[in-house]
Amino acid sequence: MTMDSLSLLERLAIDAIGYSPSDEEIEAVSRPPYPTPTSVVPFQEAAIAALQTRIGCDPDPLCTTRLYEPAGRFSVRAPHDADSRLGFNVSDAICILLAGGLISVATAQRVVCASASEQARSFLQRAIVHRLLADGDLLGAMEAAASPNFDQEQWVGWRAIGEYHAARADAPAFFSLWPKYESRQQRNWVENMRRQLVDAVSRTYGWRDALTLTRDKRIGVKGNIHGMAYVALRPLAKQATVPELDHLLATSPELIQLDALSDLARLQLLVDAMRASTPRAPADDPPDLDAVLSRIIAVDPTSSKQQSQHRDWLLMDCWPLVGNAATLKRVRGAIRAPSYKRELSMLAKDAAPDALTGEKPVDA
Repeated sequence: MTMDSLSLLERLAIDAIGYSPSDEEIEAVSRPPYPTPTSVVPFQEAAIAALQTRIGCDPDPLCTTRLYEPAGRFSVRAPHDADSRLGFNVSDAICILLAGGLISVATAQRVVCASASEQARSFLQRAIVHRLLADGDLLGAMEAAASPNFDQEQWVGWRAIGEYHAARADAPAFFSLWPKYESRQQRNWVENMRRQLVDAVSRTYGWRDALTLTRDKRIGVKGNIHGMAYVALRPLAKQATVPELDHLLATSPELIQLDALSDLARLQLLVDAMRASTPRAPADDPPDLDAVLSRIIAVDPTSSKQQSQHRDWLLMDCWPLVGNAATLKRVRGAIRAPSYKRELSMLAKDAAPDALTGEKPVDA
């Protein structure tokens, strides 16, 4: 591939990644208004224009600009990089352009060779792995994951492939690369990969297969088994009614005596089922809320700090379901953490829309 065969955007990318800013330029871009070095401005303008055209179009592949950050969707990351007010990073822009299919893998490989930053090379190499996976080129992605551009962190590239297999509920393929993931590095990342695999298997093959998967020592490691059992059943909670799910938890031979599913995790599943079937910020309490709240409140908060925290979170998680002022008062009175009590000052239907969002711990 010659330079003449490249698009203008690709030629500008190669020039920009090889540019070494002066000390004055480095100092200037470290603070607002984050001016872009003059020599890089042509690439910045071309990159932003290309991203703005691509935003909102399918497909929506995974992408990342760092070694350890979780991969996210192009539709989420691209608007950030297309906003010149936030400063402009050449390596980040190339990673996102590559994810969006706006430059080719071959050009990205040339960019890696031209990079003036050794650190940027590993960022770009991970982006290449993700792009090849998005193209369905698994063999190419595996070759890219083995690249020396990762130096001592090749496990980063292999984890991208592991995430690819996990998202497709392909447990055998996921486990075939397990030694390459270096599971002792960045352990939260590995934990997320485990959850992704269990969740995908549950959605694809059913909760029983997912629950069996949690018994594998590479998945149900000490300290997370409660969370993994919950993850295996979570997709079911999005489909079943509260009575149906409660009956299954109480009568299914696989679940009756399942130590890996704590009482709080069972209650969390019931809350999940209610939230899945109840309109946001309802005018009245859903029919099953009273009984579920009674069971949550009955959990002993003095048993342990962790149990008290999970109990409080479960009560907070019920807040978007509460439609009656008396129920809100009941929930607020049962919560132990003062900071949570202060948050429950009004019904969900009276609160701002963004107050209804939030993440709960998966090991409830």
